[in-house]
Amino acid sequence: MLINKKKKSVIWIAPAKKKVVIPNGTKVIGDYCFYGSKAESLVIPKSVKKIGKKALEASDLEKIRLKKGNKVYAKDGSCIYKKKTKELVVVTASKGGQVVKISPKVKKITRDAMTAGDNFIVNDGSSLDYIVIPASTILCDSWYQFYKAGYITCDVVFRGKTLPKYSSGAQNIFPLFCTYYVPKGMVKKYKNWIKKTAPDYSSIIKVKTCTKKVKKSTK
Repeated sequence: MLINKKKKSVIWIAPAKKKVVIPNGTKVIGDYCFYGSKAESLVIPKSVKKIGKKALEASDLEKIRLKKGNKVYAKDGSCIYKKKTKELVVVTASKGGQVVKISPKVKKITRDAMTAGDNFIVNDGSSLDYIVIPASTILCDSWYQFYKAGYITCDVVFRGKTLPKYSSGAQNIFPLFCTYYVPKGMVKKYKNWIKKTAPDYSSIIKVKTCTKKVKKSTK
């Protein structure tokens, strides 16, 4: 582990290290510091105030523990999010689970969000079945990049009985070639929403009623 003691930041994690414990007193987990890492577990101390760009995108990282008392970040289920803005920071996926479930405490997803433990999605040929989006979540810019929608076309389960809220400039950005599962009675409204905001995509996005019980994430 390479640390800038003056800035109290972690700059780099040795790729071979399986269990990573960020030292107490660390303020920053630097941009891309887990790049190429084979870490399987991570402990983040309460002192951390900033998690950098793509900092936790390690393909084998399936367990992340956030110590109690952190003033900036909180953890619920498989998600770590910013306390103040409720913005998703990272969600962990697992090789045994086919679901990424976003916590209802997350109110905002942007392209800066990260997925950890996603080796099974990109490299070994298996597939993520679907991602569950809570009713209250606002979707911003290329929000779906956090689960690498460019590489995998998993289905999306929308929980909201009102249409998703997109931030300015995000209206025409949708994950494609997949099925959207929506609450009973909402199929027509979702189809019209897609047709209105992204007419070029309306023929390649299927919308169906979610009749099956959504499986829980293994996290």
